Amino acid sequence: MMTDRSGREKNRLVSWVRHVARSPRSGAWLAAVLTLVGLLLLWLLAVDWYRAQTLNGEAGPRSLLIFQAGGLIVILLLAGLMYLLVNRQAGLTRAVQQRTQEITRINRRLADDLARREHMVEELRRSDQQYRALARSFPNGAIFLFDVDLRYTLADGAGLAEVGLSKEMLEGLTIWEALPPDTIEIIEPHYRAALAGEPHVFEAEFGGHIYLSRTLPLRDDRGVIIAGMAVTQDITEAKRAEAQREAALAALRASESRSQALLNAIPDLMFRLDRQGTFLDYHADANDMVMPPSSVIGGNIRQLPADEGVIEGMLRKIQMALDTGEIQTLEYSLPTAGGAKDFEARMVADGPNEVVAIVRDITERKRTEQSLHRWAHMFEHAEWGVAIGSADGRTLEMMNPAYAKMHGYSVEELSNMPINSVFAPGVADELRALIQVANETGHAVMESKHIRRDGSIFPVLVDLTAVKDERGQLLYRVANVQDITERKQAEDELREREEQYRSIFEASLDGLFINSLDGYIVDVNPAGARMHGYTVEECRGLRSELFVPPDGLSGLAEFFETVRGGGQYRARGFDRRKDGSLLPVEIVGTQFIYRGRPHALAVVRDITQTVLAEQALQERELQYRSVFESSMDGLAINNLSGQLVEFNPAMAYMHGYTVDEFRHIQPPQF
Repeated sequence: MMTDRSGREKNRLVSWVRHVARSPRSGAWLAAVLTLVGLLLLWLLAVDWYRAQTLNGEAGPRSLLIFQAGGLIVILLLAGLMYLLVNRQAGLTRAVQQRTQEITRINRRLADDLARREHMVEELRRSDQQYRALARSFPNGAIFLFDVDLRYTLADGAGLAEVGLSKEMLEGLTIWEALPPDTIEIIEPHYRAALAGEPHVFEAEFGGHIYLSRTLPLRDDRGVIIAGMAVTQDITEAKRAEAQREAALAALRASESRSQALLNAIPDLMFRLDRQGTFLDYHADANDMVMPPSSVIGGNIRQLPADEGVIEGMLRKIQMALDTGEIQTLEYSLPTAGGAKDFEARMVADGPNEVVAIVRDITERKRTEQSLHRWAHMFEHAEWGVAIGSADGRTLEMMNPAYAKMHGYSVEELSNMPINSVFAPGVADELRALIQVANETGHAVMESKHIRRDGSIFPVLVDLTAVKDERGQLLYRVANVQDITERKQAEDELREREEQYRSIFEASLDGLFINSLDGYIVDVNPAGARMHGYTVEECRGLRSELFVPPDGLSGLAEFFETVRGGGQYRARGFDRRKDGSLLPVEIVGTQFIYRGRPHALAVVRDITQTVLAEQALQERELQYRSVFESSMDGLAINNLSGQLVEFNPAMAYMHGYTVDEFRHIQPPQF
């Protein structure tokens, strides 16, 4: 048992020694401890020697104590120095070991990279051989490899020779050195996209050939893009074949379209019926049918939503077409979802017992006829004159009764008369100019003078339209003529009133401002411009705010708000002159119609003299008030009914009252 225990102690000691040997820091401590132990032994020997010397009388106890303390200090210093030296050596050893491990790892990584690069070079060599073999056998095209500088590293394929190229002309050169600029402009974006990882497909033309090109990136085994590839294939013949096929299809479609157009040109609906009116076949748009398409074939015309008379008329026309062999025509009306419609049916015999009915929707034609009837009625009964002149501009071919009546003729009398016979003398040049403008522009309007049968002349407004055919050839001219005698009289009266208004406007001593409702001065009379230091021309177009000091802008806003609401604005205030000085004014504002639109009229009166007079009056009143109040005599003012209106203090005091008391006293009381 003692043997086992001593063995375990021995093993523990061996393990501790190995640990200390492996740990530089622990080794430093061990060296320091061993050094300390050795020095302590030497120190003890030295102390014994020194004590022996002391006992021999050569040194005292104090010297022994000093010797012991000095020895301990030296021992500690030497032990610490030993620890530092050993620890420094251990740190250097550890750093060398770490750097050795790093160098070992770097060497291993470099070896791996070199092996990988050698493998990659070998793979590239094999790939290059494969690409070249593939390119040489690539039909109708070529294969290109290019690096990041867009330099061709491989170019081969049967298609190179077709456009006058070879691999020797391309390999080792950039695209700018090997290809023309127009080709570079096309392919460069696609090459760069491939180097960015984006495959592209595009068509390009080169040397008279059309190529379908595909560009894609080439990556190494780590996925890094190392180059780009372009594969081109000559699709010229395919394009030509496609174009021929498209042309053939277009011709076929055109033929089908012509056939369909011919079929569609046949008026709207086609039906094949037997003698009894049974539908055997049809060609029609479902939207044009008055019966459900599914019930047409096998159905009978008696099922149509029509009156019995219409049905019987259709059956009679079928019988007549079969019996006579002649085309039979029938017009009728049927109700539809869009309202009643008019139809025309043409029935043609197709064999002994069948007819083909071609049915056309004539609703628009019927409406046009009705519209023409209405226009004719309007033409005949219009209150203004309408006339149609010949293309040569010489004769009146047609006119309505109003036109003839305004000239004192009947329609029959005026027909075929020369056009210039209704124009007053002296307007021949105007007539020629009117006709020329209408011929050139298609329309012309002019005020002129016409002459009646009795020789009287009257003003007219002529609206002339030139009617031309599809080729632009003149067919005739239509003139709308209005007798504007009453309008001219009204215009003369209005002009006279305008002149009167203008004379009043110009002569007014008050300033008259016509403002748009958004605050711009439209017009002003001379007095208004002059009192503000402007000319009339300078005022027009200015903003109203320029004539108002800053503290008067709220009043200006109130002015426009009142006028817009239809009210009348009155106020006193100050306007601002052009030089910035203030002008006391009295303003009256109201809304009125100017040139057909509502405007704000401001009547501005210069009240400078009035203000001065009021100020003088106030000053005199103050003077009189001062005399009245300070008089030693009693003064009182009574109205006509005897009531006390005003009094001075002396009047109250002489009657024994205070001023406030006397204010409530009436004359009978004193």
